[in-house]
Amino acid sequence: MRFVVLRYGTAPALGGGDDLAAEELAGADAATTVVWVDGRAHVLQGPAARDAGPVTAVRVLDAPHLDAVLGSLDAMPGATYEIRPCALVGGRP
Repeated sequence: MRFVVLRYGTAPALGGGDDLAAEELAGADAATTVVWVDGRAHVLQGPAARDAGPVTAVRVLDAPHLDAVLGSLDAMPGATYEIRPCALVGGRP
């Protein structure tokens, strides 16, 4: 499955994984948001709040499931991340 990670704010560069090309996103109802508070990640269902600021990085990657994506963000605290699966286009994820 392909996922898109949107970074809001500043944090270490998005890296690692098998980065791909641009993809269409699934709707906001499919979004998961990771917010860092006091050095701990909080996972929320839904898109990032409008006050998260501008998108400062975009990453498209292959991952077997959402938990694998969440695990890759453990090493990148300090920002808000919105994760969405890529939409099915032409029968492919």
